Amino acid sequence: DLHSFPTRRSSDLVKIAKAFLTKDFKLAAKLIDQRQVQEHLKQVPTDFIGAIKKAPMRLLRLLVNSYQSYIFNTTLSQYLTNNHKNQIIKQDKYSQGTLTFINDKQIEQIKDLTIPLIGFSKTLSDNQEINTIATNILKQDNLTNKNFIIKQIPQITLEGELKQAFIEIENLIIQESQPDELNENKKKIKVTFTLPKSSYATMAISKLIK
Repeated sequence: DLHSFPTRRSSDLVKIAKAFLTKDFKLAAKLIDQRQVQEHLKQVPTDFIGAIKKAPMRLLRLLVNSYQSYIFNTTLSQYLTNNHKNQIIKQDKYSQGTLTFINDKQIEQIKDLTIPLIGFSKTLSDNQEINTIATNILKQDNLTNKNFIIKQIPQITLEGELKQAFIEIENLIIQESQPDELNENKKKIKVTFTLPKSSYATMAISKLIK
């Protein structure tokens, strides 16, 4: 049983989120890889919403968050590529697209840039180009802000908010390398740091190892 992750494949996260947003609960239920969900489907094969509700609600919210994050990351990547191409120092491919990083000097110049974390309310950035990119991504998926209203499972209806495009890593400590007890003949490095609420440690690490 997967207690902390609703699917074994990260690429399925956004698929499930889109199924929620388009109200395709049949697809969503089949993709959620949790014992309680799948057992409910075996007992009541057509009760897709009931099966989905067997999963922890915080994980269902995580699924919708994954689509919000996809739009956020894609919007930022397109904006940086359009406007700061010469300052790009790294582009990382991941299951849903590309993460783009620019140099610290350029970040300082646009450090106040905000990007909508899309929800049912039309939360807008001060930067119109950012809003246009985010809206176009929704249109490509045949979605609007109203899709984020999920009456069948109101607990995962998300309003949306503005987020800073760039955040500072605080209390960073990088320890000396040492033998990795899980991987023979390999070494590991322990890194600790503090991020603001709702920030992603994986993004910070990706920037650190550029």
